[in-house]
Amino acid sequence: MVDANGNRNTVCQEAQKATETPKAEMDAAKAVVDEKAKAVETEQGKVDTAKADLTAKQEAVGTAKAEVTKATYNAYHKETIAAEAAVQSKQNLLKEKTTQQSNAIAAVSQAEATYNQKKTATANVLNRYNKADADYTAKKKDTTSKKSAYESAKKVADQKESGYNQIVAAQKNVSTAKSGVTSAQNAVNEKQTAQNSANTILSQRNTELNNARNQHSNAVKAYNSAKSTLDSKKAACDAVYQRYKNALAEYNSNTGAWVQSGSDWWYQYNDGSYAKSGWKEINNDWYCFNDAGWMIKNNWIGNYYVDDSGRMLTNTWVGDYYVGDDGHWIPGYTAPGWKQTNGRWWYQHSDGSYTRNGWEQIEGQWYLFDGSGYMLTGWQNVGGTWYYMNGSGVMCTGWQLINGTWYYMNGSGAMLTNQWVGDYYVTGSGAMATNTWIGNYYVGADGKWVR
Repeated sequence: MVDANGNRNTVCQEAQKATETPKAEMDAAKAVVDEKAKAVETEQGKVDTAKADLTAKQEAVGTAKAEVTKATYNAYHKETIAAEAAVQSKQNLLKEKTTQQSNAIAAVSQAEATYNQKKTATANVLNRYNKADADYTAKKKDTTSKKSAYESAKKVADQKESGYNQIVAAQKNVSTAKSGVTSAQNAVNEKQTAQNSANTILSQRNTELNNARNQHSNAVKAYNSAKSTLDSKKAACDAVYQRYKNALAEYNSNTGAWVQSGSDWWYQYNDGSYAKSGWKEINNDWYCFNDAGWMIKNNWIGNYYVDDSGRMLTNTWVGDYYVGDDGHWIPGYTAPGWKQTNGRWWYQHSDGSYTRNGWEQIEGQWYLFDGSGYMLTGWQNVGGTWYYMNGSGVMCTGWQLINGTWYYMNGSGAMLTNQWVGDYYVTGSGAMATNTWIGNYYVGADGKWVR
């Protein structure tokens, strides 16, 4: 980037110097014109002096005519003629100098006009090129395809360069008043071409720099992303390793083996220590050890009970006492079960409550209870559907022989009506049909369709 800018500055400076050369030449020509003008003024002064001298001598001759002899007059006349010739010579020289001055001024003016025309034409070309370059940059930013934009801009640049070359070629055919201006213009053209090349190189270098910046930015993003991922994974690995260390330490401090001494047991951990002084969880069961490390068994420990294996009991009865999920004795807890009052059965829950006006599944069987909580038996209509509860109160399913008649209850206990059940047909009352026609089908004494 620095080299490209340096080259561009150098090219611009050289182009500036080349542009300044014809100006210096014009300044020099103006200086020559000024010197010639001064020379003309000097000669004009001499002519004026000669004219004054001639006038004086003419006056002297007029005065002397009456006083001098003819010979003297002739001598003065000759001098007068010589003076007039000298004046005429001075006037001719003045006219020549004036003509030279006019020619020099005209040449300088022509050179200035030609230089200005060349300079204007060059500026127009540069302006058109800069406009084309700006158009190219705008198109390059707007396009989504860098390659397409580049080729399009390159075509435009080539066309502009072709037009510029045509202009340069046309300028070469223009007659130049001064070889110095032509040389300067050629130098400007060469410097401009060099500047264009430098601009092209600078544009290429800027593109390469932008690409490098983008690549660097992408690389930094990728590095940061990879580093973030690596840091996350490292943190995760560290956390896993720490959990492993903690688990290992916990395993060594909580895992071991049972050791029996006579009829007593104690538990030794892998690290050599042993369980003592309170409750310890071993293989998902709780055990209690005294201060000496011996396991306690078949005993209440506060509100908890350990059996013959030393394991704390849960969700069970210990005599008349019930221990819950956490092994703690639940005061006032009643053992669930069937109760009979005045010859009728009802089911009491552990909390003393009982089901009323509804179904309850007890030990895998369904029972129906009335509004007072008593178990129902026999036929029961629930919501327009008939169910049959046997003498034990259990809801019946499948084929049931009730008072000498077969009925069929589905899996939910509901009695079926007016439909075939395999080769058998149940009527609107639910009773199995026998010895009758069901449409085009006949069922025998056992109720089975006779084929």
